[in-house]
Amino acid sequence: SFQDGALLAVNLGDDADTTGAVYGQLAGAFYGVSGIPSEWREKIVMREQVEVLATGLLPLAGEIHPEAGYEIETEEDWLPRRLNLYVGGGGFGSSYRVRWIGAGLAHLYFEDREVKEVRFRSPSKRQWVSFWDQVEKLGVWDWLPEYPNPGVTDGTGWDVDLQYGGRSVESGGSNNFPVNGEMSNDPNTSPQFRKFCAAVRRLLGDLPFS
Repeated sequence: SFQDGALLAVNLGDDADTTGAVYGQLAGAFYGVSGIPSEWREKIVMREQVEVLATGLLPLAGEIHPEAGYEIETEEDWLPRRLNLYVGGGGFGSSYRVRWIGAGLAHLYFEDREVKEVRFRSPSKRQWVSFWDQVEKLGVWDWLPEYPNPGVTDGTGWDVDLQYGGRSVESGGSNNFPVNGEMSNDPNTSPQFRKFCAAVRRLLGDLPFS
């Protein structure tokens, strides 16, 4: 049974947590959820979020690249090596994170820092090419590492982490946004930031990101 095997694996000694984790992945696929004792499942940390992610990933199982990860090599030159984006209300209210997972994009919706919904999208080549074209036009590769607004703790926070075509950028801000190489504490006066968020929404098939 799953339980007997798990107890045997973690009692082998040495690196017991790693051994147990590897066993859990393999045996979980073999026995299925129903084969795992219910009292064990109930104690899983962030169980609901794990189940939401697993349910969303399942339809992509046949499409995942064998070396998939958050940063992978690919012959499809329109795909990113890394993409991790965030925009939200400083820990309160609604916020969104978009991650490249090797087979597509995971779109996470948070409310007061709690995951409420996870969706997955696999943009077409045309969508990706259009997105990278906008990134180039908006000068995202040249955005500063930080756009701070000292002393202000609420409002809008954001992060952009991209790697594609031999170029990369890691940028972020708190109530401050890029404006033609300068900064602005009002997103409405930053056409670059607004257009970037719009480009992300188009890449996601109009899922929210702002």
